[in-house]
Amino acid sequence: MPFLSCVLGLLLLTCCLSSAWLLALELDPRARGSARLGAAGGLAYGLLLALFELLTSLGLFRVEVALGAWVLLTALLAVRGRARAARAARVDAKRAWVLARGLFQGGQRWVLLGLGLILGARFSRGLAAPPLAWDSLTYHLVKAGRWVQTGGNEPLLAPDAWGYYQFFLPYGDALWAWAMLPGSGDGFLAVAGLLIWVSVLVGAHALARALGARRRMALPAALGVAFLPAAVNSLTSAYVDNTFLALFLLGMAALVRSWRPGHASQRAVAVLALGVLAGIKPGGLPVFCLGLALMGFHALRSRPSLGSGLLSGLLVMSGVVLGLLPYLRMWVSAGSPLYPWPLSVAGVHLSEGNAQLAAIHSGELFGRPEVQAARVVKALLFSSFSGGTDQLGLGPALLLGVPGLLVAGRAVRRREGGVLGVFVCALSTVLGAMSPVLWSVWVDSSARFLLPMLAVLVVLVSLLRNERMRIALWVCLGVQGVLALPRGWSMVDLMGVLRVAPPLVLALGVSAVAFRRAGPLWGAGLAAMLLGVAWVPIATTREALRYEFYASAARGASFDLHPLGRRYVSSWPLWEELDGEAPRRLAVSAGWDGTGHNWYWYPLLGSRLQNTLTYVPVSPDGVVRDYARPRTIAGADYASWLRRLREADVDAVVTLPPRPIEARWMAEHPELFQPLASNRSGDGVVWRLLPEARP
Repeated sequence: MPFLSCVLGLLLLTCCLSSAWLLALELDPRARGSARLGAAGGLAYGLLLALFELLTSLGLFRVEVALGAWVLLTALLAVRGRARAARAARVDAKRAWVLARGLFQGGQRWVLLGLGLILGARFSRGLAAPPLAWDSLTYHLVKAGRWVQTGGNEPLLAPDAWGYYQFFLPYGDALWAWAMLPGSGDGFLAVAGLLIWVSVLVGAHALARALGARRRMALPAALGVAFLPAAVNSLTSAYVDNTFLALFLLGMAALVRSWRPGHASQRAVAVLALGVLAGIKPGGLPVFCLGLALMGFHALRSRPSLGSGLLSGLLVMSGVVLGLLPYLRMWVSAGSPLYPWPLSVAGVHLSEGNAQLAAIHSGELFGRPEVQAARVVKALLFSSFSGGTDQLGLGPALLLGVPGLLVAGRAVRRREGGVLGVFVCALSTVLGAMSPVLWSVWVDSSARFLLPMLAVLVVLVSLLRNERMRIALWVCLGVQGVLALPRGWSMVDLMGVLRVAPPLVLALGVSAVAFRRAGPLWGAGLAAMLLGVAWVPIATTREALRYEFYASAARGASFDLHPLGRRYVSSWPLWEELDGEAPRRLAVSAGWDGTGHNWYWYPLLGSRLQNTLTYVPVSPDGVVRDYARPRTIAGADYASWLRRLREADVDAVVTLPPRPIEARWMAEHPELFQPLASNRSGDGVVWRLLPEARP
C-alpha cells in the first residue's frame, strides 16, 4: 500500500526530527537558530542509531514497534517543553524565512536556482529508479534489507568479498534500513539520501558559525561543501560517505560550541554525533577519540550546568556506548576490534585481518600498480570529462584549500583552539585513505575519502572577512553546479523524472500553502494526506520502470556514480523472474572474478524484500571457504553440497557470473535441477529444484 507506507514514513520522520529538535532545545535553550538546527541534526542521528541498536538486539526492528517508540519519545519531550518549544519554533521559522529571502537577492539567486534544478532532477530520478550504485547492490543495501526482513542481526555466511563485507561497520547502512522500514522496499532511499545531504549543509553552516564566520560568508561556504561533486553526486547512491561527512561536521560544530561559557551541554550532541561517526567507518574512530580527549580537557576547565547535567550526562554515556559498541562486538566475534582490517601496535601484528581484503588494498590482486601523481591530481579536481562516470572529484573547491591552510596556519600563531582542534580531527580522517589501490586502481572514485578534510578547509575560508573570497566562494559554487550535471542517464531516466516530478511538485506546493493558511497542525495533516496521495503514482512509476532501468544499466547507459559491471548486471532477467508475489528462499552462488565484488545480492531480495537469501557451502565439512582459493574448488564435494541444499529447504538456486562450480554440478544432473531463467550469455541462471531433489 503506497499511501500507507508514505504516511508511516512521514510519521517516523516527523517524530524523529521533532524529538531531536525538542531535545536540542532542552539541552541548550539559549542557542541561536543555526546552532540549534545543527544540534538537532546530530541528536537525530544519535537517536536513530541508539533505537536501532536497541530494537535489533531484541529482534524487534519492526515498523509498528519503531513507530510506537518514536511517538512515545516525542510525546514525552513535547509535554515537558511545550510552551518553550512554541516560542522557539516561531523565532526559528521567522529567522529561516528572513535568511531564505536574503539568499535569493542579487545575482546569486540565479546560481541557487540552477543548483536547485539540478538537485531536484537528481532527487526525482532517485524516486523513479531502483538502486543503481555498485556497492549498494553488493553489500550496503543487502545488510539494510536483511535487518528489515529479520528485525534483528541474523548472520549471512558466504565466501569471498562477503567474508569481510559482513564485518564492515553498521551505522551507515542502518540509516538505509530506517528508510526501507516503512515500505519494506527501496522507495524512500532517495528521500533519506536528500535528508543526509541537507544535514551536510546544516553541519557545514553550523561549524562555520561556531568558529566565528559571518553569515554572509558561512552560507556560500556551507553550500560549497554540500555541492562538492563527490558529495552531491552521491545523493541517491545509498553509500555512506555523505553520512560520514555530515556526522563529522555536526559533531565538530557541537564540539566547538561546547567550549563556550554556558553551552557545555553541547558536549552531549558532540559525543552522540562522533559516536555514530565512529560506527560508520574506521576513519571515524580517531576523530571520536580526539573529540573525547578535547572535551575532557575543556570539561576540567569549566563547570557543568546543573540544569541539564543529568540529561546531558545520559546522552554522553549513550554516545560513548554507541561509539565503542561495534568495535567491542567485532572483538568478541572476530577476535579483533578492527577486523576485517589488520591491527598492529608498535610494529607488532596483533591481527592480520581478512587476507582477501588485505590483498586488495595492498594492490596484490591488481599486480601492485603504481600511483601516478598527475593522474591523482586530475582525479581530485575533475574525475571525468568523457561522460563515462559522474564527476566524483572535489572540483574547484580543492583550490580553496590553499587559503584554508593559511587560515589554519594563522590559528597556530594565534593559538585559536577551536580552529586547531577541528583541523587536527579532519586531518585524522585522511589516515583511512592511505591505501595505494585507492589512488591507482580506483583513483577516479576515491576523492570521497578526503571530503571531511576539504570541507574543513572550505569552512576555514569563511573566517576570512574578505569580499573577494566571498565572491570566490560563489564562483566556485557555480562551477560545481556544472560538475553536478548527471551523466548516467538514458531515455528511461528522463521518462521516470517526467512521471514522478509533477505529482511531487504539486503535492509540495499545495502542502506549503496549507501550512501557511491552515497553521502547523492542520497543515501537517493535510500535507501528509497530499504526499501520501502523490506517492501512489510515484510508486507505480517506480514499479513499472524497475527492470527497464536495470536493462539500461546492463547497456552501460544508466548508473549512479559509475557504470555497473555489465557482465554482472546482465543477470537482471533473473532478478525480474524472482520478483513475484510469493516469497522465495534462494541459495545464491557466484564464481571468482578476481576481486569478489561480483555478487549482486540486493536485487535478488525482491522489490518488496520478500525473498530470503542464503549460501550453501560446497566443502565436505560445511565450512565456508573463499572461491578465490583453488583448493576450495578442488576439494568441493557435490554429495555434501546436495545434502545441505536439501536441508536448507530452498525454492531455487541462483548462479551468477562467472559460472561457479554449482552451475556445472546442476547442469550435470538434469534429473534434479532444471533451468528456470537465464541471462543472454547463459552464465547467470535460476535453477528450479525438481521433486527428486527435495528431501
